[in-house]
Amino acid sequence: MKIIFTVLIISFFMACNCNKTIVEKENLTTSQKELAVVQKVFPKAPQCILDKITFFQSEPKANPPRAIYQYQYNGKIVYYISAPCCDIYPELVDNNCDLLCAPDGGFTGKGDGKCIDFNKIKSKEKLIWRDKRK
Repeated sequence: MKIIFTVLIISFFMACNCNKTIVEKENLTTSQKELAVVQKVFPKAPQCILDKITFFQSEPKANPPRAIYQYQYNGKIVYYISAPCCDIYPELVDNNCDLLCAPDGGFTGKGDGKCIDFNKIKSKEKLIWRDKRK
């Protein structure tokens, strides 16, 4: 009887802890919770994008706040990573975070000229992450 009671108590505590989502666990930092939400909402987000989010959260907040968007472009899923400040190129990367181009930004606001059609033909915009720190 004592063994059954012990097993029931252990099972109860395991069930209570396992039913919490990663976002609800008390020991996580705000940054970890945000990353967990991204992983839940976009389970196919490439690891390199998740790594960039973690890196951006470790830096001082940019002005304007950093953001990552997912788009469809030339038949591929791409990620637009906003620039940390003025006159700096944003990055358009593929699933491996290989740089494709800078579609806008810089001194002219026209990017690096390697994907001048991006803003005209991009589709299926999804906000993956935005820095919400104050």
